[in-house]
Amino acid sequence: MTHKPSSSRVRLAVVSLCVSLMAAVASCDSGGDLGGGVFATEAGASVVTSRVDAIVAKSDGGGFVGPAPAGAACDRQIWSYSFVLSNGMLTWSRCAVTGTGANASDYVPETGARTLTTSERDAARAAANAVKVSSRNICGADKPTLSVEVRAGQTSKAYGDDFYSCTTMFDIYVESEGLDALAAMLSSLAHQ
Repeated sequence: MTHKPSSSRVRLAVVSLCVSLMAAVASCDSGGDLGGGVFATEAGASVVTSRVDAIVAKSDGGGFVGPAPAGAACDRQIWSYSFVLSNGMLTWSRCAVTGTGANASDYVPETGARTLTTSERDAARAAANAVKVSSRNICGADKPTLSVEVRAGQTSKAYGDDFYSCTTMFDIYVESEGLDALAAMLSSLAHQ
């Protein structure tokens, strides 16, 4: 006598197989990226894909600079600039240094926002498009720890500066030169 599985067991097995196949297809479609193919993962590709709507350049500080005086309200090496591609809104958080920077009172936290003009927006977008995924493995020293985050709706992906790629703090890195140029561009636009 042969044993026949119950119809509920067969249905459960079919559903499990279907779910497994759908997960495998989704993984293939996304290049293995949890962002569902939204974010760039291939070396040389711009981090600004067609679905990215904002980009954030930031510094966590560090590098070879003298420390702020004791009691300073902020660190000039820690900053962030966020640029919304669709409407040109630039927001920032940084440490403004007034005077000589020798006194703690010279360090003032600053936040701001402004909508970029069409030409400024084009320049910022060009700088953002030039930030490329890196395949380099560099062990640099004496530079602030920079990163860039790209956002697509409610999801985001952070990329590290390949200047410190040997540290493996991030799963994907971008070319340092493009990231530096984006940070310089957004910083200059925030100062206007």
